[in-house]
Amino acid sequence: MAGREAETLHRELQYIGQNWRWGFGITDTAKRLKWFKLALDPDKTKLYSQLAHVDPDERAASPNRRQTPETLTTDYLTSLRIHFEAVLAKVLGSEAASTTPIEYILTVPAIWSDSAIAKTKACAEAAGMGLSAEIQIISEPEAAAVSVFHEQAAYGMDKDDTFVICDAGGGTVDLITYKIRALKPSLRIVEVAKGEGGMCGSTFLDRRFEAFLRNKFRSHYMWKEGMLEQAIKTFAREIKVNFTGCKTDSYEVPVPLPNSSEDDPICIRGSRYRFNGSDVFDIFEPVIQEVINLVKRQIQASSAVGADVKAVILVGGFGESQYLYKRLQEALGHQSVEVRMSHQAMTAVVRGALIRGLEEAKSKTALGTVTGRIARNHYGTECARKYEKNLHLKSQRFWSKVSNRYKVNTYEWFIQKCQKVNAKQKIHRSFHVERPVSTKKLEPVKITIVKCEEDEAPTFIDDNRVRDVTNLQVPLAKIKLNNIPTRKDEDGNSWYIIDFSLRATCYSAETHYDLMHNKKNYGRVTAEYV
Repeated sequence: MAGREAETLHRELQYIGQNWRWGFGITDTAKRLKWFKLALDPDKTKLYSQLAHVDPDERAASPNRRQTPETLTTDYLTSLRIHFEAVLAKVLGSEAASTTPIEYILTVPAIWSDSAIAKTKACAEAAGMGLSAEIQIISEPEAAAVSVFHEQAAYGMDKDDTFVICDAGGGTVDLITYKIRALKPSLRIVEVAKGEGGMCGSTFLDRRFEAFLRNKFRSHYMWKEGMLEQAIKTFAREIKVNFTGCKTDSYEVPVPLPNSSEDDPICIRGSRYRFNGSDVFDIFEPVIQEVINLVKRQIQASSAVGADVKAVILVGGFGESQYLYKRLQEALGHQSVEVRMSHQAMTAVVRGALIRGLEEAKSKTALGTVTGRIARNHYGTECARKYEKNLHLKSQRFWSKVSNRYKVNTYEWFIQKCQKVNAKQKIHRSFHVERPVSTKKLEPVKITIVKCEEDEAPTFIDDNRVRDVTNLQVPLAKIKLNNIPTRKDEDGNSWYIIDFSLRATCYSAETHYDLMHNKKNYGRVTAEYV
């Protein structure tokens, strides 16, 4: 891959029997598996814009039944790890490389679900990157924010200023809004508006250019598949990056066809097809407009909570586009919102993740850069409450022999949608379970964490607006039986009355749960994401 630093390494796989090629090792004309990272998160399908349907990928292959998003991601990460280890051995020498401790940091979109994060970590573990519990996870906008402040891309911004990180990559564009809480002794920012994203990255420019060429040449008598590969590469490497929006500029790309006649509107000279800036403008326009709409909605969401955005900072490969920068300036100028471009936009997320990882390694108690985040959903659990005829339906009540009263199952929401959750904040949720004293060993109790994406969360069970997030296996056997009080039911049977709590700790891109009883921590609870 030497000499190709200016290109983005695409997450692509080509299978040949039981083996596979990846990244730049895939031949230009080969069918390849793509977009498998997005498939780790079923909720991510909401990001599919009209572009994904109008401009399908001609070279994308369909996975077979064994090629799940998890197996594809694992194979890709395995290839990445092997390549990294080979490069490290060349730089440090084989002996030094083999004894050098390595920690892996994974970055994920801010809008990634808990389930997708757990799957990503499991794939990394299967790929040989270490135990899942030891792999660090950081959200991509947070990593980008760390990077841009280190490189002075946020120069001139002060405490209480609000800015939007626009991570414009190849497939997706993700946005999130932060407010600066402190600049010294270290950067501290808080999320002020729920992030969003869409599938409108620069890959769609490549797709649209390919469709443009196919429409021009598909009917040519010398047409054959694969002849446009060099033209598409030239567009991606040169034209896409340098296009400024000028419709009178002219461009050319290699197309292996004979010279056209003088009166032919399709101009080919010396096996090069010539076209003008207006064609490139038409290719860019739907994609650019999609990004502008996303940015405007993010700014509006920030204003709605009283946070006026001072600047939009572009990161990611597409974030290096001069034309995207220019169009956003034009679109936001009347709102007095400044548009800035990271000096190292393509690698901002990677650089920021490394900086953040080093900070975490120095101090495990450090809050991190982002000290507060906005909950994207309501999160809660089912619970049994005392039945009250003025609040609950009679048909849903049941009799509890131990409590000697009617109860009803409801949802209890311990995090509200759009609630601010502080970094490493510990949120306690109390539970009450009853087990017969005749039980020699307390079996684990399963508690399901649920979420609701609606603004108003329901109270009653079996609402189709509620979805399971994760099943927690709570190891009650860790609690000594002689520390648990007992009670007799109306039939004279003795029951253990177990009042415990789960302590949820919120990190950059994931949540950990611990079992608490009588103020004692009994350790991490196993989470099985749905």
